[in-house]
This record gives sequence, C-alpha cells and structure tokens, in this order.
Amino acid sequence: MAKKRFSTMMISEWMTEDLSEHMGHRFGHLLSESFVLMLIALLFPFALGLEQGGMIALFLVSASLMRRIQQLLDENRNNIWVKQRGSWRSNRISAMSVLAMFIGLFLANILFASVLVAIGAEQRMKHFFDFVLKTEHLHAGQVLSARFSSFGAILANNYIVLLTTYLLAFLYRAFGMVLVICWNACVWAVVLFSVFRMAWLHTKVSFFSFFGRAVGAMVPHLLLEALAYILAALAAIFLSQGFSKYEATDKRFQLVFRASFWIGLFACLMVLLAAGAEALLPAWLLKGM
Repeated sequence: MAKKRFSTMMISEWMTEDLSEHMGHRFGHLLSESFVLMLIALLFPFALGLEQGGMIALFLVSASLMRRIQQLLDENRNNIWVKQRGSWRSNRISAMSVLAMFIGLFLANILFASVLVAIGAEQRMKHFFDFVLKTEHLHAGQVLSARFSSFGAILANNYIVLLTTYLLAFLYRAFGMVLVICWNACVWAVVLFSVFRMAWLHTKVSFFSFFGRAVGAMVPHLLLEALAYILAALAAIFLSQGFSKYEATDKRFQLVFRASFWIGLFACLMVLLAAGAEALLPAWLLKGM
C-alpha cells in the first residue's frame, strides 16, 4: 500500500499527485490548477486591504507551486534515466508542463485585474499592483504601437532577463524557476492589461477588432519568451544538479552538460525569435489603435 505524501501546506495537499501522459489533459490540468492557486493567493491580501498586495500574492503562490515544480523535475529525471525516454522528449514534456502553469498564472492575474476595474475598484487595483505599475512608467497619452521599443532594445532587455533567469535557477533550482514564472506572469498580465485598457478608452475601432489585433500582436512573442525563460531555467537546474552529483570527468556529468548546453542555446534562439515578433507584430497590428 502506497504511503500518502504529506506537504507542509494544506493547499498543496489538494493537488492531484498523478499527471496524465496525454499532453492535452496534462496541459489543461496544470493550467487550471495554477489559475485557481493564483486567484486564492490574490484574494487573501486583497481582502485584508493591503497595499502592494500583489507582491504578497506572488510569494504565496510561489510557495504553493513548489511541490508541483519539484514533481515535474523528479519526473524529468525519471523519464531520462529510468524510463530511457530520451532527453529531448522528456525536456519537452517538462517545458510544456511549466508553460501551462505560467499561462494559468497569467490568466488569473488578467481576470483579477479585469474584475476589479469592472466593479469600480480601479484605484485599489493600482495600489495592489503598485510595484509593477510604477516600475513600468505607464503613460496614458502614449500611442499604443510606440510602447514597444526597437528590435535591439527588446533583444538586449530579454537577454538580460534570460541571464537573470539562468542564474536564479542555477542557484535556487526549483524555487528559482517558480519565482521566474510567477513574477513574469504577474508583471506581464498587469502591464498588458493596463496598457490595453488605456488604449481601449481612446480607440475608435470596434471591440472585436481591438481584441483580435491585441491578441495577435501579443500572444506570439509572449509564448516564445515565456518558453525561452522556462527552457533556460531547466538548463540551469540540470547543470546545477549535475555539478552537485557528479565529478567533471564522469560520463553522466558530460551528458548532463551537453543537454544543458543545447537547451540553453535553444532558449537563446527562442529569445531572438520572440524579440523579432515583439518588434514587428505590435507595430503592424496596433497601428492606429
């Protein structure tokens, strides 16, 4: 009889331990799970009326997702070394699983901000996410397409974020990855919601045209960028664990190093693609909005 696994948090005990082998089912499961956990984390500081409550919510949801992230890392190791499924297939499963969690976190923040504005609590929303809105320097009068910088500026900024992600994951492993996906999901959601809401108040195009063009301009580069950071975090974690477990001359370390190198290189290429999409699509689709 299998022993029940206990967590230090009650909320983690609600998670279903097993994940489906079917990627569609797994994706929906992890997306909905992270969506609910993010909403719960947001509601606590909001109900208490805390300013900068979004920052507190980030730490709450990060703690609640630690067990799931660690499970995915354990699964990855088991798929490669025990089940012999191959590193590319195993890493693809891990990356898509974490991406599903990121999307759930992102959508929860979008929904939360939307509801606050809809009920007339926009000022509370601004105080709640003040740490994001102040650092991004959003200005209501700026043309929407002009908010997106040149290709070079975008690429330089994204590579800095990629390097920071790699270092965080290398030093803090699973916790570093959790912080990266939670922080980016919150910041991107709040900034994009605020930017597009300001644009909507001044645009003359129909809602469906506005929404379609906004999604087309944003989604491609957001997914590419998020996946790049996830891959960088995975590469860093694998290399960090390799240094801890094996000698540099061990054949297993060389396999880990090679896999980490290729995953990291692939992440760099995805950042390049994401920067291209961010420089081209918004300028084209958001013109005149």
